[in-house]
Amino acid sequence: MTSMDLDAPLGCQLYTLPEEALRTVAQHASAMDVCHLAKVCRSLRWLAKDDTVWRSKYVDVYGDVDTVKEHLDAAGLAPHVSLAASSEPTIEWWQRYAERYQVARDVDHDEEADELHAQTTLQANGECYYLLAFICYVANAFRPALALLEMGRDADDTYTPIDELEAEVIQLVEKAEGTGDDVPLLAGRHLSDELARVLTDIFQGFDQDGDQHLSLDELDAFIFFSNGQHAPREFLQHFAANYGADAGRLTLDGFLAFFLQQTLDDPEETRKDLAKHGWNGRTLQKEPASAL
Repeated sequence: MTSMDLDAPLGCQLYTLPEEALRTVAQHASAMDVCHLAKVCRSLRWLAKDDTVWRSKYVDVYGDVDTVKEHLDAAGLAPHVSLAASSEPTIEWWQRYAERYQVARDVDHDEEADELHAQTTLQANGECYYLLAFICYVANAFRPALALLEMGRDADDTYTPIDELEAEVIQLVEKAEGTGDDVPLLAGRHLSDELARVLTDIFQGFDQDGDQHLSLDELDAFIFFSNGQHAPREFLQHFAANYGADAGRLTLDGFLAFFLQQTLDDPEETRKDLAKHGWNGRTLQKEPASAL
């Protein structure tokens, strides 16, 4: 690096730094200072519209609302959680920052300003992210929950409930995805292709007449084989209606829907059920007849 001319304006001294170093300086400087640097030194004007710089500033001031919204979208929760996106996704970050700053300046009353801030700014504290992650966890959206917990830890690494919930979510994910040579039971919030294939085979084994449905008698045979007990008629009717019935008979989609719900809640229970029906619950392969 060449030596700086101490008699030159500060902006021109900074010009001798590498671009990444300049970005780092700009990210730690105030927005007004960045604009001033760009104004006094033509060679630094690119900083005034640099996406990396202004995205960092936007997130620091207003929170990373867009990333949080992406995780909520992945969890299927965005329509149910009031969290506005920062702006149109097609505009550049310096424009977002300027737009958001101008809106805040245009608000005359403190009460209105507080309401605007609450609606468009993500609180930079661990509890905020924890609550969003917990909502995802309850909705069985484990990966988005983990991502939000990580964001919460970045905001406040002293908020211990984040560690507790993260440990619980990781335990569920490991059970669903397996460890070592285990075949995953889930792909996101859906059954894995491997598990769906095995369950379809089991379903067809109880579909005695081959009509792609389980009658109440066929469903009862499945439950008896799984649990060693017959189910009351009312339970069978409710089961079929709850998960997917056609003329009172359980459909394959309904059968898979039941196992999806069970697997999201308790992956180990599904692996045990597979073993009862002659499949290896870890590898999802058919067991040899001698092993049954």
